[in-house]
Amino acid sequence: MKIVKKFSIKIYHILIFLVFSKIMSCLPIKKGKIVFLNFQGSGFGDSPAEIAKKLQSYKGLDLVWLVKDENEPMPNYIRKVKYRSLKACFELATASAWVDNVRDEHLVLKKKNQIYLQLWHGSISLKKIERDASDKLSFRYKLNAIYDGKIINAITCGNRNQERIFERAFYLKDKNQILKYGVPRNDIFYDLERVNSVRKKVRERLEIRDNEYVILYAPTFRNDVDRESNKIDLERLIDILERKVHKNIKVLIKLHPNIRRCGKYYSYLAEENNKIIDVSDYVDSVEIGICSDAIITDYSSYIYDFAILGKVGMFFTLDYKDYIEERGLYEKLENYPFPLATSNDELINVIKNFDITEYKKNLKEWLKKLGVYEQGCASEKISDWLISQIGKRYEKC
Repeated sequence: MKIVKKFSIKIYHILIFLVFSKIMSCLPIKKGKIVFLNFQGSGFGDSPAEIAKKLQSYKGLDLVWLVKDENEPMPNYIRKVKYRSLKACFELATASAWVDNVRDEHLVLKKKNQIYLQLWHGSISLKKIERDASDKLSFRYKLNAIYDGKIINAITCGNRNQERIFERAFYLKDKNQILKYGVPRNDIFYDLERVNSVRKKVRERLEIRDNEYVILYAPTFRNDVDRESNKIDLERLIDILERKVHKNIKVLIKLHPNIRRCGKYYSYLAEENNKIIDVSDYVDSVEIGICSDAIITDYSSYIYDFAILGKVGMFFTLDYKDYIEERGLYEKLENYPFPLATSNDELINVIKNFDITEYKKNLKEWLKKLGVYEQGCASEKISDWLISQIGKRYEKC
């Protein structure tokens, strides 16, 4: 009986959705309205924020940001609307364009004359995604991904390797464009003045001195959030790093939203040790990266951003074999220029024997092979493309 009841509720929700979508589809589009989403309702950040910053210079645009927390700080040229509210559905149904950086379950069906720009958050794929991981993903996610891929007008990418993955795995149709301009959030890396300003601002906010060495620990998505697959020995890490770089060490912990529930371990460490800072709630991951000198991660594409900056990156994977089985990787981690450790003991040895000259050489060769499209002007080119698509001429202020 429980199964029948659950099935009946699902059918009821589907019927409500179909009726609701039909009503929304009758609403007229407001020219110049652009609705932004960042990680399903997060604040002003990542690539959508860089596009919004460029678009503010155009006259006659109405820029809307969907947020879970309406107390999120927002630039004065942005209208905040509660994510997944009726008001949000209205904004989406009447917008000229949608701008997003992840797959979202669409409560409103896209109209033919609306533009959907996908600023995919992963700048390089280490773990398999979308169609390439179809046997690992839920049926519900795959259905949504197929629909989402079908309605995308354009998706952005930062390198030739990612372009090939999008072409094969993202459920795109022939009419979908891949904009090979780079990743908007990475534009800042090519502006030394902005980089220095952000680094100073974030370090002051986190009370980190300029001469301290900052290492970011950023474990990624897990299906099993309770599995202890990312517990790094921070005390030993800090000790070996201080002896290696001859500086005071600060460790920043940034957990993927999916594994925040197992973050109590790190919260406790941060309370007990002033060399450890939990930055999981810091919205702008690019700023955290600029503030840091090195990154340790498991399977996060975040390491690519550090590579562009020429910073040190390392893999730390306690569950390497299990994760390959769980999700799958495009290449063995040994094939990347980043040193790999599969235990805390190995990590200590990797740091002891780390050769920065050899690392820089390998990094340069890898980036060349990857075919990087980044030039520091992705935001401008993509914004101009979007303006050209929404069917009306807009002048800059």
